[in-house]
This record gives sequence, C-alpha cells and structure tokens, in this order.
Amino acid sequence: MAKDKVQFLELSRLTHDSFSNRQRYEWRVSFSLWTAIGLVVYASVTQRINIFESACSERLAFLVLMATYIGFISLVTRGHHIDKAFKHYYMNRAEGKEATSPLSQPTPWYVTVGWPLTQVIFTAAIAWLALQLLSGVRAESRQSTSPATTTQESKGG
Repeated sequence: MAKDKVQFLELSRLTHDSFSNRQRYEWRVSFSLWTAIGLVVYASVTQRINIFESACSERLAFLVLMATYIGFISLVTRGHHIDKAFKHYYMNRAEGKEATSPLSQPTPWYVTVGWPLTQVIFTAAIAWLALQLLSGVRAESRQSTSPATTTQESKGG
C-alpha cells in the first residue's frame, strides 16, 4: 500500500510538472508573438521595411494570426485541463480516497473560457493596434510617393 502511495504521488508530481512546462511554453509563445508584432510595427514606422501593400493583406494576416493563436491557446488549455484532472486523481488515490475517472469532472468556466479569452482579447487588441499603425504608415508612404506631391516638389513648392 505504501508503495502505491509513493507511485501515485510521483505520478501526481509528473502531471504537475507537465502543467508547469506547458505554462512556461505558453508564455514564451505569447511573449514572442507580442514582441514580433512590435518589431514589425517598429520596422514599418521607421520605414526599414514595408510589410503590407494593401488593407486586404493586413486583414488577412490579422485573421490568420488570430485563428492560429486561438487554436494554440485552445490546445494548451485542453492540456492544462487534462493534467490538472490527472493530478487530482493521483493525489486522491495516494490519500486512499475513492477516485472517479479523471476527466469526468467538469472544469469551471473561468478556467476553460475566462483565462484563454483574456489572452486572446489582449493579443487581438495588440494586433489590431499594430494594424492601425501599419495602415497609417502605408497611407503616409503612398502620399509621399504620389505624383501630385512630386510635381509640387519639382515646381519648388
């Protein structure tokens, strides 16, 4: 019986470690994405690169980015739920309690919807603001290269 308790405690620790590792990975991906968005905006504002030639490509990039991020967050949240359920299952078994199937208990809505939704909304807000800045940069670059502007400049205006 003591050997079973030790094994269940070890399994519980392993599922907790899996959760912690996934959470670290989740934050690394999120911070990397936010940093990449910032770098693209900075490079565009300083006119080192021109990312989008049209508003259509901006919107498409925004939709692809958000769909990919939502998929990523959904999979991470599912993994968190599974690890948490098994952790509690193994802890109950180690304590000698009768344990039900690990995935039979519902997860509270704020875990499955609330936390991922806040991450998605925050990322969408950053991406939307970045697109607004990029749209402004694109409009400014079009104005500076338009024929009317160059004609006025050549006349001494």
